[in-house]
Amino acid sequence: MQEEIQGTSTIVDWILFLVSLAAVILLLMYKPEFFWALMPFPITYAVKALNMM
Repeated sequence: MQEEIQGTSTIVDWILFLVSLAAVILLLMYKPEFFWALMPFPITYAVKALNMM
């Protein structure tokens, strides 16, 4: 059962990736000095969505 849960990519991971990516892009447009504060989120959710973690 645990293998099924870890091995599947969910739509939630893709949604969180896209939302966090949009937040990073908006932050780059308006407050580029705080860009690094949100950078871990799109990277983490992209890796989770691609089943690499």
